[in-house]
Parts: sequence; structure tokens; C-alpha cells
Amino acid sequence: MAGANTELATLRRERETLFENYRALENAFHARNWDTVSEVFGHGPFIDPKDQGLAALLRETEIVQLFPVSSYAVSGFAVHVRDIPADETGQLVVTLDYVESGEGIAEWLIPYDSITEGWNFFSLPKACDGSPRTLRLKISATGGLPPELSLGHVITNERYAAQARMPHADLDMRPLALRIFTGLPGARPTALPNVSRRPP
Repeated sequence: MAGANTELATLRRERETLFENYRALENAFHARNWDTVSEVFGHGPFIDPKDQGLAALLRETEIVQLFPVSSYAVSGFAVHVRDIPADETGQLVVTLDYVESGEGIAEWLIPYDSITEGWNFFSLPKACDGSPRTLRLKISATGGLPPELSLGHVITNERYAAQARMPHADLDMRPLALRIFTGLPGARPTALPNVSRRPP
């Protein structure tokens, strides 16, 4: 009986491994290419010397950014940080959801000392699938003075500019500096060394 139970446990482990491999292949297929991770959109950072900074705004409210691409096959994104404060006690709270349904996709609680200057990549637990929907990114902060997020160049579509419940002059028709990727979830773009994964 003990031998049969051991063999059954082994078969279950092998079955789980096969399912995981199948899911990884399926996600790669849905990404419409066989590259591990591909960038499909990017707002490059534009640091204006007159920028007042968003750190105080992050502590008082949240900044909301819509992704200007379909959710289909999105497996991760990166935000650009231009300055890390000396006081690193606190967390960035980053959430991603669907606009149409309000369904949450992932949430990250990132300690300030885990964030680096430059691009910080956030890996989804599973690539988005199904019908194309609109992705909404929300970022806020708790604790000490947060890192400074970078903004991109002025754009013409107000819908895709960064928004906050409190007015802030630098958010006027400017998006967050971000990059959006499709491909295998959990795989890191080679050019982006810092990765944040959703906690299990």
C-alpha cells in the first residue's frame, strides 16, 4: 500500500509539471510570437527641470494610468523611476485591473529599498488572455518619502495621460513613463535588470 501511495504521488507531481509546461507554451502562443518577452509599447521618460515631482502626490492619493494597448497577451510592464530618496521606509502599492469589469489582475507591495533608479519591471502571474480589454494601472505609496516616478512627453489624448484625484500641474496631458511587454509571464526582459513579481 505504501508503495502504491508513493507511485501515486509521483504521478501527480509529473501531471502538475506537464500542466505547467502546457500553460507556459499556451501563454507563448497567445503572445503571437516565440520571443520570450517583446516590448509592444513604450512612453520614454522626459525629465523636465520644472517638474515638481510626484512623491508627495503618491502619499496623498493614487496616480492612475490607462494602458494604450489591448490587454491581450500582456505579461508585464515597467515604470521608470528618476530618483530614490534617502529615507527608504515605506512601500509602493501597485495594482493592475480591467477597466470594463473592475476585475483585479495583480497587486504588488514593493518596499522602497527594492526599487532602483531607471526601469523597474513588474511581472504578471499570468499573461492576459480572452477578449481585448483596457488595463488600468494604479500607483500609491505608504510610509516615508516615495521614489520619484518619471513622466513621459506631452500627448494629445487626455484619456491616456496620467490622472490623480488631486490636481498636479505636471500631470497636464503627460503619461507615466512606462513600457508594456507581451510574452511568457515571469520572464524578464534582458534590458531590465530589476524585476518585481506578484507575491504568491
